[in-house]
Amino acid sequence: MNVTALSFRLLIMLTTGYVFGKAIGLDRAREAGRALSALVLDLLIPALVIQGMMEGLKGGVADAVGLFFFGVAFAVADFLIGLLVWHIFGRNLRSTLLRVTVMFANYAMFGFAVVQHMRGLSGLADYVIFVLPTRFLYYMLPPFLLSRAAGKMEAGRKDLLKFFCTPPVLCTFVGLFLGLIDIPLPEPVTTSISALSACCTPIGMILCGVLMSQFPIRSLFKPRYLLIPALRNMILPAFFLLVGWLLPLPARISILPLTYAAMPVSSLLPTYAVTYCGDEEVREISAAIFISTAAAIITVPMWMYIASLVL
Repeated sequence: MNVTALSFRLLIMLTTGYVFGKAIGLDRAREAGRALSALVLDLLIPALVIQGMMEGLKGGVADAVGLFFFGVAFAVADFLIGLLVWHIFGRNLRSTLLRVTVMFANYAMFGFAVVQHMRGLSGLADYVIFVLPTRFLYYMLPPFLLSRAAGKMEAGRKDLLKFFCTPPVLCTFVGLFLGLIDIPLPEPVTTSISALSACCTPIGMILCGVLMSQFPIRSLFKPRYLLIPALRNMILPAFFLLVGWLLPLPARISILPLTYAAMPVSSLLPTYAVTYCGDEEVREISAAIFISTAAAIITVPMWMYIASLVL
C-alpha cells in the first residue's frame, strides 16, 4: 500500500475515534474505550492472528523456528536497552516506567493492523512469530518491574497470571498449529475469521482515538513528556534500522526488528501505571501514548519507506 495513502487512512480513523470520544463525553468515552478494547483484544486481534498464520505461514516448521529464535535475540536486545535506560535515568519508579515504555510497543492493536496492510498476510505471519518472545516478556515484566519499584509485588503477581492467559496469546498458538499442519477449515469458518480480521484496522484505530480523547491536550505537551515518544518513535527505529542494514539477512527478516521498534507506546501500559505509579507517572504515560500514537501516523510509514530503500 502507498505510504501516503496509509498515513491518511490511519489519520482519518484515528481522528474519527477522537471526535467520537469528545462528542459523547468523558464518562461515556471511558465506557466505549473499555468495550472497544475488549472487542479488539479478545476477538478481532485473535481472528487476525489466526488468519495470518493459516494463510501466510508458508515457510514450514524450520522457517517458523528460525523466526522465533530471531525474535528471542531481539527480545534480549530489547531487554538490555530497557535496562540501560533504567540505569541512565536513576533506577527509580519513573525510570522503571521509562524502561517498560521503551521495551514494549503497541505491537498488536496498532502493529498487527499496519503490518497486514503494508506487508500482507505472509508478512503478518512473520511478524506474529517474531514478536512471540517479546509478547511473553510483555505479559511478565511490566507488572513485575513496576510493582517491585512501587513496593506492590503481590499485585504484580496477580496481574501476571491474568494477562498471560489472554485470547491473543492463546490464539497465537492455535494459529501457529493450524498454519503449520495446514488443516482445512469449513468455508463459513474461514469467511467469518476473514470478516473479523478486516475489522481490526478501522476499529483498532478508532479505539486509539477514543482513548486519546480522554486526555486534556494542553496538559500533555510538557517538555519532559516528549522523552518517551522521542525514544519510541525516532531513536529506537533508527537504531534497529542500522541493525537491520548490518545484518546479512533477507529484507523480509531484517525489517522485523525495525517494524516492532517503530510502533508507538503500548496503549495498555496505563493499566499498570494507574495500579503501581503516582499521578505524575500516570500523566506522563498518558501524554506519551497520545503523542506517540499521533506521531506514528507519520513516523511508521516513514520508517517503512526508508527500510524499503536501504534493506
